[in-house]
Order: sequence, then structure tokens, then C-alpha cells
Amino acid sequence: MVKFLRALGLGLFTLAGWAYTTLFFLVLKALMLPVGAAALGWQALGLDRVARALPWLMVPVSQAGLFFVCSDAGRAWLVALPLGQWWWPLLFVALLGLFFLSGTLLGAAPKTLPDIETSVATRWPERRWAHRMRVPLDAIFVRLTFSCALVAAPAFLAALVPGWGNLWLLLVVHTVALATIASTFELVDHTTMHNGLFSPTGLSGFDRGAMQLLSFAFDWVLTPICNRVPNWYRVQHLAVHHVENGSAEDSQSILAEDRTSHLAFCRAALSFGVDYVTGAGVIPYLRRHGRSAYLAQLLRGLAVYVVMLLALALLNWRFALFVWLARFFSGAMAAALNFTWHALADPRDLANTYRNTVNSSLATAPYNLGQGAHIEHHLNPGRHWSKLHADAEATQATHRAQGALELDPVLGERFLALMWLRRFDALAQGMAIPGEAKDPAALARLLEERSRPSSLPPRSALLAGLDRALGHLGAALQ
Repeated sequence: MVKFLRALGLGLFTLAGWAYTTLFFLVLKALMLPVGAAALGWQALGLDRVARALPWLMVPVSQAGLFFVCSDAGRAWLVALPLGQWWWPLLFVALLGLFFLSGTLLGAAPKTLPDIETSVATRWPERRWAHRMRVPLDAIFVRLTFSCALVAAPAFLAALVPGWGNLWLLLVVHTVALATIASTFELVDHTTMHNGLFSPTGLSGFDRGAMQLLSFAFDWVLTPICNRVPNWYRVQHLAVHHVENGSAEDSQSILAEDRTSHLAFCRAALSFGVDYVTGAGVIPYLRRHGRSAYLAQLLRGLAVYVVMLLALALLNWRFALFVWLARFFSGAMAAALNFTWHALADPRDLANTYRNTVNSSLATAPYNLGQGAHIEHHLNPGRHWSKLHADAEATQATHRAQGALELDPVLGERFLALMWLRRFDALAQGMAIPGEAKDPAALARLLEERSRPSSLPPRSALLAGLDRALGHLGAALQ
């Protein structure tokens, strides 16, 4: 009876995970396809050159246009124009495309380390903040932080103004804003927890106050605006993920699952989503291991988040619900990132960092502020971001001897789909062992081996077939 109930519970959770994941990717694709098409249209007209040259201007200009369309008075004026009831939705999508394009360019990091050095030396706001940073190069993250604030905050605040506009349209704008800054904010959040970017240590007077204000605003104001719970990522990442290195004790471990299974991904995504809004996976770990200081940090962050939601609900309960749902459904994107970095772990050597994660291709990937050197990051989590790429290049012989893998960033966009389709031949085309002549057939066999679960009972042919069929559907939504 107990075995039956466990199987039933797992089946129901898997079904819920599939519904959760499918809904997320359906909504995301339905929204971002027309927005992406509009952005490409602006590029075809050459407006990307203007947006690249004046991103600080084009973001608020496109936002102003969007807020005009969202307002009841603005739409009434547009509808009164000839055929206005037909073309105002097209104008809205076009402005969303311009907003997405401008925001993406605003949050784009320089592609090489020399470019970053030039940016810090010559551009605002980096050059105004470089002297306050423990490492002057860290000032590039001030630019990225300001860009996230400019893209995400106005739509968030506009939704709180009662009665002036259409909430559904504002929620669309806010969702596009979150999609625009998601990778940039992840980059800043991840780097500052490891390298203490906004630490006031060693500063005094005005400089110390400015850095303390920036640190507070990032942790407690911008973090929830950008769809995160204060302290959650910091605690899970530092106190759990890097301590356990993806092992079974890691609250986000996927190593016991078949990483080619779409349903396994769906379970992981739902599990991440629940953990994101409750701490249900992290809190028990912290209690088991006596990490009381980290537990206090997490509970404080969750408390601030709940208070913020209650305050939002007093102003606009629908928007408060949307904010909570956006955080809950972000578990699907977190799972996608986790699988991309850790799905190809060697089941025979799970503790080996060289074999339980991958690097981005050092030859073809953008510098991305050192984030592509993921193996080096796990080997030395406190290493400054500007050193990781050089570390990876200097240890290529070790990478080759250990059988480490590199992932081409172009393939990364289709990684999950190819895993679910079990297209190891296609995966092999975008992956390599550093310094080794590529043998696609041998590499495909290696990738298949690396995707196997560390321990998993065999499934029935019916369930395996259903999983493969749903995997094809999931791949189509990627």
C-alpha cells in the first residue's frame, strides 16, 4: 500500500510538473515570438544602430510609448483615429519589440576583457564608480544593475497606479521587461554573491554611503522587482549548491534522474518553483546541517518578500498575485539553466567537478564576464570573475585529461530539446573535449553515457514511450 501511494504521489507530481512546464513555455513562446519578430523588424529598419548608440534614451522612449497605449486615455485617442481599433494592437507589439531590443542592448556586457577595461575607463556610470570598487573592473556591474533597474522598475511601479490603465497590458509589458533583464540580472546577482561587488569595505564618507545605498537597493528593492526573493539565491547557491557540488544532498540535484527525460525535467522544474516561493527544499537542508546563520538570512528574505506581497495586495491584489506567479513559474527557467550546466555529469564519477558540469566553448563563446568558465567557477567559487577565463585557458591539458566538456553557446539554445529528442549526434556537433580532435560518433556515445542517471529503477515501455512523445512536444515549444 505504501509503495502504491508513493507511486501515485510521484505520478500526480509528474503530471502537475508537466502541466506547469508546458504552460510556462507555451505562454513564453506565445508572447516572445511576436515581440522577437517586432525587434527583428526594427533591426531591419536600422533602428538597432540608434538603440545601440543611445540605449539609455531608447528604453524610456519605448516605455513611454507603451504606457501611453496602456493608458485608457491613450487607447481612446488611438481608437478615435481612422482604423485605430485595428492598428493600435500592432503599435503595442511594435513598441514591445523596440523596448525588448533597446533593453537587451542596454544590458549587453562588453564581449572581451579589453572591451570591459575600456568601458570602465571611458563610459558612464562605470568610470564614476570604478574608484569605489575593490576591483575597478567590477564597475561594469554597476552599468548592468542600472540597466536592469531602468528596464524593470517602471512597469512594476506603473501597475501599482490604480485606475489609469489596462492592467493586462501592463502585465504584458512587465513580463517582457522580466524576460529582457533575466540573464543580465542573473549575471549580476551571481557575481556579487561570490565576489562582493557592492561591498563598502575600505570606503569612507560619501563613497561609503553611496556603496551602502547601492548594495541595499540591489538586495532589497531591485531583487524583488526583478522577480527574486531576497537572500534566497545567495543562501541556496553558497550554502547548498557549492557545498554539495550538485550531489544528491543538493536541493537542486538532478543527477539521480534520466536527464534525457522530459518528465524528469518537468518534475525538477515544479520542484524548483515550489522551492523558489517557500524555501521547502533549502530550509530542511540548512536545519539538518546546522547552518543557522544562512537559515536566518533565508527566513529574513522570505519574510520581506511576503510583506512586500501583502503591501502590493493592498494596492492591487491582481498584480500581487501576478508577482507571486511570476516567481513560482521561474522555476522552469532555473531548471533549464541547471540542466544545461549539469545534465552531462558522469554517473561513474559524480564528485569530479571536471565531469559533473561543462564550460562554454572558450574559442567561440563571448567572454560573458567570465561566466562561461563554469568548471573553474566550481573548482574555486571565490575566484574573481575576471580570472576564470584565463584559468580555464591555462589548464586545458587538465581538462583534456579529465574528459571535461565544452558547449558551444549556439547549441546551448537547443540543448534541452536535443536532450529530450536523444539527438546525441546533433549534441556532439556543438560539444568538444578541449584540445582533442573531434570524433563525432565517439563523442555522441560519451554524451549518452553522461546523461544516464546515477540510480533509477527501469520504467515500463509504455511510460518510456509516453515520455519520449511528450519530449517531442516539449522540444517543439523550446
